[in-house]
Amino acid sequence: MLKMNVGMKIGAGFSVAILFILAIGAVSYQSTIKLNETAQWKTHSYKVLNALKSMISSVQDAETGQRGFLLTGKERYLEPFYYAEKKIDQDLITLFELTLDNPIQQQRLKLLEPNIHGPDSKFAELKETIAIRREQGLEAALKIVLSDKGKLVMDEIRRQVAEMTAEENRLLKQRSLDATSTVENSELAITSGALLALVLLSIIGFWITNNISAPLRKIAAVAKRITTDGVSDSDSDVSANLAIQSRHDEVGTLARAFSEMTNSLALNSLELQEALLQAERANEIKSEFLANMSHEIRTPMNGILGMLKLLQHTELTKRQNDYTHKAQSATSSLLSIINDILDFSKIEAGKMTIEHENFVFDDAMRDLSVMLSANLGEKNIEILFDLDSDTPLSFKGDSLRIHQVLLNLTGNAIKFTHKGQVVLATRVLRKDEHTVDIEFSVTDSGVGISANKLQDIFSGFSQAESSTSRQFGGTGLGLAICKQLVELMGGELHVQSELGKGSRFFFTLTLEIGTSIAKMTPLEPMRVLIVDDSLLVQEVLRDMAESNGWQCDCVSSGRHALERLQSIDVPDYQVVLMDWCMPGLDGMETTRRIRQLTSAQGSTPVVIMVTAKGQEALEDASHQESKLLDGFLIKPITASMLFDSVKEAISGEENDELARLRNTQHLSGLHLLVVEDNLLNQQVAKELLETSGAEVTLASGGIEGKMLALSATQPFDAILMDMQMPDIDGLEATRQIRHHSHMQTVPIIAMTANAMQSDKDACKAVGMVDHISKPIELDDMLATIIRHTEQKYAHDITPSIESMASSDKAIDDVGVETIVLDAELAIKRLRGNRSLYLKLVEVFRTDGWTQFQGFEKGIMQNEMQLATNTLHTLKGLAGTMGAIALQELTIEIEVKLKQAMTSTQEQELVNGQIWINDIEKSLNEALAQMEVMFPTSSQACKIAQQT
Repeated sequence: MLKMNVGMKIGAGFSVAILFILAIGAVSYQSTIKLNETAQWKTHSYKVLNALKSMISSVQDAETGQRGFLLTGKERYLEPFYYAEKKIDQDLITLFELTLDNPIQQQRLKLLEPNIHGPDSKFAELKETIAIRREQGLEAALKIVLSDKGKLVMDEIRRQVAEMTAEENRLLKQRSLDATSTVENSELAITSGALLALVLLSIIGFWITNNISAPLRKIAAVAKRITTDGVSDSDSDVSANLAIQSRHDEVGTLARAFSEMTNSLALNSLELQEALLQAERANEIKSEFLANMSHEIRTPMNGILGMLKLLQHTELTKRQNDYTHKAQSATSSLLSIINDILDFSKIEAGKMTIEHENFVFDDAMRDLSVMLSANLGEKNIEILFDLDSDTPLSFKGDSLRIHQVLLNLTGNAIKFTHKGQVVLATRVLRKDEHTVDIEFSVTDSGVGISANKLQDIFSGFSQAESSTSRQFGGTGLGLAICKQLVELMGGELHVQSELGKGSRFFFTLTLEIGTSIAKMTPLEPMRVLIVDDSLLVQEVLRDMAESNGWQCDCVSSGRHALERLQSIDVPDYQVVLMDWCMPGLDGMETTRRIRQLTSAQGSTPVVIMVTAKGQEALEDASHQESKLLDGFLIKPITASMLFDSVKEAISGEENDELARLRNTQHLSGLHLLVVEDNLLNQQVAKELLETSGAEVTLASGGIEGKMLALSATQPFDAILMDMQMPDIDGLEATRQIRHHSHMQTVPIIAMTANAMQSDKDACKAVGMVDHISKPIELDDMLATIIRHTEQKYAHDITPSIESMASSDKAIDDVGVETIVLDAELAIKRLRGNRSLYLKLVEVFRTDGWTQFQGFEKGIMQNEMQLATNTLHTLKGLAGTMGAIALQELTIEIEVKLKQAMTSTQEQELVNGQIWINDIEKSLNEALAQMEVMFPTSSQACKIAQQT
């Protein structure tokens, strides 16, 4: 054995080890097979037990459904019965399949099945009582229920199920004992084999190590010298200095190869230098690419900024100007961030720089407020700013980076919070003449982070849970970037979190106090009442109000606010800050009662709504409700935003949002009847009219419209009547309505796609006062309704001549190639209501084909009236949706169809097939264009996957 080389010695040691490993593996394999078989049998038993339990539960559900029906006689209570009947069949099939290997259980199942579905079974008894209840009534059914028949069958079912359950539990226990025995035997065999292997391998290992390690230590000593002193000419033949060079085993081969290695090191050094040069060149190419990419993105962004700048020099309303400045601010922030993110080579090279410029802290927080309120979406959470009143007005630092970090942290908090609040707070920890230590924190009541994930939360491309990116989206880079930016600004980002209870991210920065700026001119001392059901919101608003020099009181509900205002011991309040959504009395109802109360007392406070959902809530408010408010603020807000809003309210300057709201409630107080058989046109008219403040009742046909008009206790203020409907048309419906004396003065206005003078004359002849052309122009419709209902807001809603002109031009100026879809024109007709247009797209996808199929059926079956009605409806739909080509085609065919109705049937069918093909093609083109511009959810997913 002494003549064995190193490989043979090591091989012998490995062979012994492998033999023991194989032996242990064989024992483990056999044990694993047995345990797997046992686990499968136990799983099998659990399935049988679950199926038995489910079967009993289904019988009980069937009884429950039967009893509900017996007591009430209502068919909907039988839904549990029918469901249980189907479910128990599935359970029986499952049990028969699972017990194929157990004849005893199979026999029990065969005895059990007749008790469930046989002539004298439980379900037979239940069905009998149900049938008797339907035919003879409750008392007859109760006689069967009170007999012992059903109970005896149920007892037999339970007994048989209990026997089967006991058998499965016995098998389960036996299999558990078998598994335990297998584990114990495996542990004994593996432990014994491992101890024996350890002893033998220790002996063999010691011998091999002693035989090999000594010469290897000599080679290591030479290698260390080369590492320390470098490769030189004297090292070109290292093996000559080693006594082990004469060995003919692998050690000798290693010594001889070592000398060859030193010779190649010098050559490798040259190759390494060349590789470094190539790497530097590749890095330059990458940097050039990033610079070009940055330029390609910055160019359109600069274009946007330029256009916004030009827009600011045009005549804008105060609201439009505010939007323009906010868009410019957001675009500038995005452009600045892109400039550094895309120039990634700066980060790799450690060249990311932090600016040191003067900035106003309140301006930065206002910009952040705009972005956060827009990001809130439909979430029912509060976003609050809790800013230390001792915070300096301005700083010197990098406002962009601070804004970027706070936006990222707060955006994450909003994303991972489903209810509660997100609070962005600042605290002044230290302050002297020139610098201040300020702590920024973002606290939420969201899902939280588990303790074992906190250490990895700031790593790039990682998130708190593996499912997070699928559920919430994101790359996991945000917190890593925030951490680096905070460190570059001289701070350190920390996190405190508990799973299920929320998180708190915080960091402290030492900032230089900026140049002084003029403070706001304080208002006269005033008393403020804060009404909010959240104690946290009360505290935050109190701090803001007191920082403005106001005295504050807080109450938690509208009822308490009213009690406070009625108290004779409490001085008058000049301002009330009101939350909208509160239990009991909401903010609007409380405000209404405050107005009634204070008007009687002679002192009326300013009421400002402070809410997270102000925009949506005010959109739904009526004209009278909006007049109750002196202003509103959308959270999160700063102390200066609160100051500005109170100042505007006290000085009598109307809040932009309230002014806009009031100018849209043109039809407030009107009750209108819309008679229209098409669902899409119903939705258009209803939403446009309700948006303008009217109460709308819908009728789906001429007969229904006539009945609603005649049966109304209080006559409708106006009736909008479609002309072509399946039962009776608009002319006949109007004629029948006008026969009644009390309906002589109600304005009936036609809604029609036919704009010829003969059509208008026909409308007037039956008693209609005016007409509205389809597709509906909101301004035209409102102006027409107001004109005939004598509304006081008529001067505010002069029809947009420019809009009508552009609309006509879009149809009249079609040249050689007609536009397939002009969605922007359609949205403009809806007064810019894009969300309504998207709803109409979904309706048109179905209703468009329905009308086409009706037209096709009318042509093919020679039902000309059906063809005429559906073609007319399709024409109106196309106009509403902006499907210009389809609208023009249907107008042309409608004229030809009326002419063809006087022609021979053969010629009519020939033309009809051409019309069908042309309309189908045009409809497909319009729908395809809609799919491109407004894809369905499934199509949107495909597009997202492709991109």
